[in-house]
Amino acid sequence: MEDKLNGVLDCYFFRVTDKHGGLPFAKDLEKLINSISNWDEYLMDRRIASGKPSFRLSLDSCSKSDFGNAKQVWVVWIRPVLNIIRDLALNCANRKHKIPDPWAPSAEKADAWVHVKFFPEYVEISLANSCSRNKKPDDIFVEVERNASTKTRWDNVYAFGGSIEPTKQIKGNPELFAVTVSLPYAPFMNSNREKRNDL
Repeated sequence: MEDKLNGVLDCYFFRVTDKHGGLPFAKDLEKLINSISNWDEYLMDRRIASGKPSFRLSLDSCSKSDFGNAKQVWVVWIRPVLNIIRDLALNCANRKHKIPDPWAPSAEKADAWVHVKFFPEYVEISLANSCSRNKKPDDIFVEVERNASTKTRWDNVYAFGGSIEPTKQIKGNPELFAVTVSLPYAPFMNSNREKRNDL
């Protein structure tokens, strides 16, 4: 019975165990972003000549995963969430130059960096790339949020208690745009939380 239930949950959630510290999830995320196939169309529509950006997984990803007392957690991993991450990755096409890993600085550089961090109740997925000094990162975020509102995709994340906002840890760098998607685990999604409060 438990195997059948897990099979159903696997259709809507990504199961992460404390055994691997969330690294399989981070690798799957990196694979998702690098599998985006409509780069040529996106770049042509926006007249961006710099080509498809390179994405790298931050060396700091999953280095300090904290699952609380849980042996495994379930991250909501449905099409609307995947589409949001793809959209945010496409926005990295506007980068100005390659940058070192913002979370674990080294000599290695990439057009954009992906960072994953697990907390006891949720996971944070962050994307970072360079931006022009002529445009403040906060203003870029407002513009990205406005464009997303025409698709109403972000509402899907807000509906279950998630969030999309400028990345706090590296905020303040005028040449770095970074956005973080926070996804609560299954027991901490809004609807579940409300039901528990009614008990």
